[in-house]
Amino acid sequence: MRTSRALLVTVYAGLLTSPLSALSIVAAKPHDPRYACGAINRVLKNIWDKKYDVFPIFYTDKLGQVEWEERDQFNAAFTSSEGKRDDRKPRISRLYKLTDHKFGPLYLVNIMRSTWHEHSYEDDGMGGETAVKDPRFYPEDSYWLVDFRSESVHRFREGFEFYQLGTEKNRMPDCKDDDLQASELDPIDISVIEPATPAKRDAVSKKAKRKKK
Repeated sequence: MRTSRALLVTVYAGLLTSPLSALSIVAAKPHDPRYACGAINRVLKNIWDKKYDVFPIFYTDKLGQVEWEERDQFNAAFTSSEGKRDDRKPRISRLYKLTDHKFGPLYLVNIMRSTWHEHSYEDDGMGGETAVKDPRFYPEDSYWLVDFRSESVHRFREGFEFYQLGTEKNRMPDCKDDDLQASELDPIDISVIEPATPAKRDAVSKKAKRKKK
């Protein structure tokens, strides 16, 4: 646990070395963790749909910081494998809240994909692996540090080693399945998928309550 906490402090400090976006901490709206899952899901959905109206800063193992002109290259790497598109959208498997910063907390998200591979690998009995022809979609997960600015996703940083930071103690409740229609989601998710003013959120909440009766 000491190693995990030390790594967390180091990584978090690294994430914050670049200047903050033009956001006044005085005027900023405090982060509400209830909206974190929906905000991350919106980013994942936009990547799948190749929409870039919500495109936070990404750091990947292969590209480093993804530049604006590299977004299509990143998109292809994130939604396809061996020349074939994933058979479903990437989705949140687990979400952990790592810090309690009032305006810019840090999360760990485990993202699950279904990726195409022509081969699987079996133990060859000599400490190695042998490729076996077995073309199909395989589950594949990755871990990302995600930091927020208020209720907006600011940065994603890839790193499988970050998995050790997630514990049952800091795990968030399971996210809603983002395949559901907006009308089937609770008001919290609707508010994030379609950003709204507090007044509109109240209206959505009242509408959802009426539907449940």
